[in-house]
Amino acid sequence: MKKRNLKNDWALFSYITAYIKPYLGILLLATIALAGNLILLLLRPYLTKQVIDLGFATNDINVIEYYAVIYGLTIIGSVLCIFVEKLFF
Repeated sequence: MKKRNLKNDWALFSYITAYIKPYLGILLLATIALAGNLILLLLRPYLTKQVIDLGFATNDINVIEYYAVIYGLTIIGSVLCIFVEKLFF
């Protein structure tokens, strides 16, 4: 197996980075939006679990309404993140 020449790899990375620099802010914003959407999508099953365990098990309508509002906010947040992703990618 050949040993990699790290000096050439770094030179190639520097060459490519020169083309990315003007778009670095947009790239970071889109990456943050992608990560935010992922977190919000992974939060929804947990919220559903909490509603079932805490709200339906005890018949507490306040807990159910509280988690319903948070669930709705995660949907709105996901839509905004997707909008930012599509706007810049």
